[in-house]
Amino acid sequence: YKETDSVYRKAAKELEEVIQLENDSLQKFAEKLENSEFAGALKSAIERKIGDIKMSKKTSSKLDSGAKLAEDAGANPILTTPIVRLATDDNYDGSNGHKVTLKQEDIDKFGTTTLTGHSAGDVLDYRQAVIELGEEKNVPVVDLTTATKEKYTELGHEEAQYFHAMTAGNSATEPNLKSLDKTHINIYGAKMVSYMFTNLLMNTTSSLKKYAKDFVYDKITEPTKAKDLVVNEYYTYVEYTPIDLAAWSELVSTGIVNDDDTVTSLDHFKMTSDGWYGTAFGDTGGAPLKLKDGGYYACETSNGVFKVGQNKSGSIKGKISSTTEGYAFGFRQVSVTKNFRLSANGKVIENVNDGKQGGFGLMLRDDCYTPVNNSGIASNNICAGIYHEKAGSDVVIYSRESSALVKSTNTTATAPEVNSTVECSIERVGQVVTATVKYDGQTYTETYTDFDLVARDSEYMYIGMYGARGFVVEWTNVVFEITGDSQGA
Repeated sequence: YKETDSVYRKAAKELEEVIQLENDSLQKFAEKLENSEFAGALKSAIERKIGDIKMSKKTSSKLDSGAKLAEDAGANPILTTPIVRLATDDNYDGSNGHKVTLKQEDIDKFGTTTLTGHSAGDVLDYRQAVIELGEEKNVPVVDLTTATKEKYTELGHEEAQYFHAMTAGNSATEPNLKSLDKTHINIYGAKMVSYMFTNLLMNTTSSLKKYAKDFVYDKITEPTKAKDLVVNEYYTYVEYTPIDLAAWSELVSTGIVNDDDTVTSLDHFKMTSDGWYGTAFGDTGGAPLKLKDGGYYACETSNGVFKVGQNKSGSIKGKISSTTEGYAFGFRQVSVTKNFRLSANGKVIENVNDGKQGGFGLMLRDDCYTPVNNSGIASNNICAGIYHEKAGSDVVIYSRESSALVKSTNTTATAPEVNSTVECSIERVGQVVTATVKYDGQTYTETYTDFDLVARDSEYMYIGMYGARGFVVEWTNVVFEITGDSQGA
């Protein structure tokens, strides 16, 4: 491909620019695409059938303009349908196969734009929409949805799961299957999907199929678990060393002395009440230590008034997801030999969340760290708080065990916003932990028995207030008390 290398580079650069449009307004999309022959066709096809309703306009724009840019640059566009999401029950007929059945609330919310002409009960099929577009515009389509569905069904969940990423390990070499990411694949999975793609490409009308056969397919064999399931070289197993509170407290007090002898303040982690500390760690989206980098707060603004969360202008960081988490944490260290209770009242004072993976509340967890960005930190914890999973989905009280997020059945229809208030408490008595949240006139309670909070740190637990991804909460009436000796951890 040497003679066309510059053309492909140009196409790649232009495609990259299209991807950067993700945060642009719909008007800007229209301006960018007004000369695209694909715009009208995909708008009608995709907006009717894309499963991810809110993202349908952005998806259609990218597919439209991407194919057009590739053609204009002399490249050969190919449309692909997405791989399936891993299903524990091997059922790929619904959302795991990228099909969504419309509810009336979807029609009410999006009917004037995306869903015009649809009714509750209609099935939106992403795969079919892409195939129809390819047929209409005579662009080859590689159907990875069907290919992966057939492969996953043939193998069954117990084997198909090894195609998928695992975000944590039980050790540096042993994977933790409970940390399975059901959407994203690992190295073995990527090789298998690439193998499928090459095979399917040869059955299309694409002029590239001869290269796929001559230079790829004839020289490779189907990937195998024995050979290709390997540890990602970039994964770092988190060896745990209990946090040195004295050293961390001293650094927060003095600040960071830079090479030019200036001092970078760490007041955003500074506490004035005895026994309280501030930090931020986990999947924080970059270094969380300096305020200018991460926008993380876990500090005491006045005696007994705590500010905890994340808000950096133009950059939302941290997350709470099915497999990873990263947040600010204002905490206390408490011996595993004690029973205790923490209660606090919270008020949202800042909210720039982007509609997903955010939250705040009280947390009791197994381990704690000084500020660090490491997605491998996803240890056992119990949260008496609000998990803003996505628009229209707010979970009250949840936990994480063996790296996997476990949502309670408690939900609220009232998404948190500025001035929303909440009352939270966590109480530990022996082997029982009770989490309580009062929010929007309702009281929610969950009880956890024999929950492992000593898997990483066998001497201490850590309890306090947390906040992630654009939520900053002011906490008052914060009361922590030791209530007796525990009979077990």
